[in-house]
Amino acid sequence: MTEESEKRNIRIFALILVLSGLVLNERLLGYFLAVDQHIESQFKLWTIYICRTLAVSVGMLFIIKPMYLLTAAKRSFLIVQEICELFFSSPRKDLRARTFTAFAAALLLVIGASHWALFLRGLTFSAYDWKNQIKYYTVLRESVEGYVIPFHVSEPLQRRDRFLANPETLLSPQILLLRWMQTATFVTFNTVMLYTVGFMGCVLIKRRYKLSLFSFSILYVLFSFNGYITSHIAVGHYAWTAYFLLPLFCLLVLQTVEEKPSIERAIMLALVLFAITLQGGVHFYVWCLIFLLFLAAGRRHYFRHVVAVIGFSALLSAFRLVPAFVTFAGRRSDFVSGYPTVQHLIESLIVIREHNFEVVEGVFGTLGWWEYDAYISLVGLGLIVCFGIYLRFRAKTLLAPYKYEPLDVPLLGMTILSISYFYAIVALLPIPVVNSERVSSRFVIMPLLMLVVISCIRMQNTIGELKGKGKLKVLALASLCYLFFSLVSHSYLWRVERIEQSLGAVGVDVRIHTISKPDIVYKLSVILGGIVSLVALIGLLGTLLLKRLRARDDHSIPLQK
Repeated sequence: MTEESEKRNIRIFALILVLSGLVLNERLLGYFLAVDQHIESQFKLWTIYICRTLAVSVGMLFIIKPMYLLTAAKRSFLIVQEICELFFSSPRKDLRARTFTAFAAALLLVIGASHWALFLRGLTFSAYDWKNQIKYYTVLRESVEGYVIPFHVSEPLQRRDRFLANPETLLSPQILLLRWMQTATFVTFNTVMLYTVGFMGCVLIKRRYKLSLFSFSILYVLFSFNGYITSHIAVGHYAWTAYFLLPLFCLLVLQTVEEKPSIERAIMLALVLFAITLQGGVHFYVWCLIFLLFLAAGRRHYFRHVVAVIGFSALLSAFRLVPAFVTFAGRRSDFVSGYPTVQHLIESLIVIREHNFEVVEGVFGTLGWWEYDAYISLVGLGLIVCFGIYLRFRAKTLLAPYKYEPLDVPLLGMTILSISYFYAIVALLPIPVVNSERVSSRFVIMPLLMLVVISCIRMQNTIGELKGKGKLKVLALASLCYLFFSLVSHSYLWRVERIEQSLGAVGVDVRIHTISKPDIVYKLSVILGGIVSLVALIGLLGTLLLKRLRARDDHSIPLQK
């Protein structure tokens, strides 16, 4: 082919690119970029404007300087090829690979932090359960600024005026920042901080299983932006920020299954559960314990390990559990429902719906869509079905260490409990904290997140099949982009500011404050529970430190001939 014919072909391609940019409209954008019909027109218009500008600009440059830009394109292609190699390959120790990995991880961290900051922008605490959250933080602010313990409050919360008996409130050390921050600013800061902890948990999973940047990106996107966490936080279920500690729980459970149970791992699991209760995540605490009980039921040799974890975590969380037991003993929560059918479960994974979507009728009551939403898109569901379920039963040497057979019972058990009314019997028992689970569809996050982690691990061990297959790499990158764009579209639809505006919500007049009451039994439960938690924390940390020191000393002793 002569140079003139190359120029002519390039100009024809450039003309097509310019024309495609000019004719791009909302309908075509929906077809090619999978923009959901609920996304607002302003967002669509900006996306169309950017795509048009890029297409027309690049096309005009190709028309003016075809060969120059072709050479630049070839060089760019080589750079992109090298980046793709680093993106799909297992972690390497050379400086270039380590630098690229560190930069990519930092970029992902910033993207996630920006997502949550924008998601909570404009928060006025005027919609759904945010009205309760502003009351909690008003009491905490008064306590921090006045150096008082908020034993009782002026109006009932969770039907009781015993503030510290409510295990859904945040009692982690970061509440001290309320002394210097506005409440909305603190909520955003706390969310980004806990998200960062969760991101570091994903990094630990990446290091242990030597995930490539591609596999890690899949894990990162599904963990950070799935519909389950965004929809719950959007409606004011702020105790759900404890979700960001679940990667640490998943990592420790996988280590327990891969290796022999040990006292050190039991202590570390108990510490993670303790951190979850500090964030007010009593629901996640209960779900994690149920998951571990299923593990013990499926494999008896884990029984003593699970009992140790439950015992240690109960001692560490005594300052939250004891007042709750004293206050809510004998109280039964009204169980509502799980997913009415398997169809609803599948729809929750692949369909984007708004917060005001028609509630699903249940035998015991009705629920908003946020109680079902677990959106991960078709790509996310396909990933779980292929790598999380199908490859579990495929006889392949590379995947033999990653079958995780002991997790079959917990994964299946938690999924079954999240459907219909299977959990209703347990919820009706007079057991405080355990019977607080009114909506069992929430359980689905435990098997879902664990399957996401396992899927990424198995995918990493089959990703070698992509070497030298450029088309498969392009398809994989396109799937990742689609996954990211779909989940961000869901977040855009569920952002707090949009929900408050759609409801016409206005600011809440909060008059709650701490009061003093002679409630000896309750106050003693708080004090004694706090003492037990403090002693247990010191004892378990000391035991863990001694175990680590002994292990290090054993490794440092030279072998005798």
